[in-house]
Amino acid sequence: YLMLILNSPLVQDYFESTYHQVAMPKLSLVNASKTFIPLPPLTEQKRIVAAIEAIFTQIDILEQNKADLQTAVKQAKSKILDLAIRGKLVPQDPADEPASVMLERLRAEKEAKIAAGEIKRGKNDSYIYKNSTDNCYYEKFDDGTEKAVEMFSAIPESWIWCRFSAVADIINGKNQSKVEDDAGEYPIYGSGGIMGYANDYICPENCTIIGRKGSINNPIFVEEKFWNVDTAFGLAPSSIVLPRYLFYFCKSFDFTSLDSSTTLPSLTKTSIQRILFPLPPLAAQQRVLGKVDDLFAILDEITLNLV
Repeated sequence: YLMLILNSPLVQDYFESTYHQVAMPKLSLVNASKTFIPLPPLTEQKRIVAAIEAIFTQIDILEQNKADLQTAVKQAKSKILDLAIRGKLVPQDPADEPASVMLERLRAEKEAKIAAGEIKRGKNDSYIYKNSTDNCYYEKFDDGTEKAVEMFSAIPESWIWCRFSAVADIINGKNQSKVEDDAGEYPIYGSGGIMGYANDYICPENCTIIGRKGSINNPIFVEEKFWNVDTAFGLAPSSIVLPRYLFYFCKSFDFTSLDSSTTLPSLTKTSIQRILFPLPPLAAQQRVLGKVDDLFAILDEITLNLV
């Protein structure tokens, strides 16, 4: 009973009003001994303790149920994204322009830019195709060589497999010391979120951020232009993938599977470029986003009601 009384708001407020010293609050023996407390008969004290302990037990059960439900919501979101990126969340529409056509158009645009000297050909440029003879996938490189590629799941007929480098540019971050400005227009992002503001930017709008070192499995979607520090990559989507679809793919992907370090978790630009990406038609991406948003809104409402 004494322990409960001493922990009560009434007594704690009194203790705080008598503290001295700012850095390390201290309660004197004199002030503590002057504390008034309500003193019921012993039998009443026992009834009070029993009642409070019963209530605390129920609260502990509720808190555990709340934690279990929050875990279930997190797992449900993960499953939704898994179904989404494998083409199993929404129905497919045969009228959609196939992803292969989109990818071929993007490849033609890239070849034209290479021919015009606007960009250089990548060292590991390739494309993936399915051999109709053995129904296996192969990756063909610009030097004419090819190798078999094992896919982690089946995808709808109108989708196509490609490397991550085909759907996004991976933008290196830079040290922010020369651009930091409290009155800056652009946020400075690291893998954990906003670290300050800058008077310049590196990444365009609607990019995804992933950590290069440290927190490598925490994608962040940013709608505005921003500066990314040298421990974070900016992922700028190409014209054949919707920005938030790219973000949701990153949310579903386990980037720790690419970590080859022995101490601080790290990612390389090359390892990200080599990720296998199941590319849906643009119309299918839009349907997926609509469904994911609807389902996530329901789950977020459940989480909100737990507070």
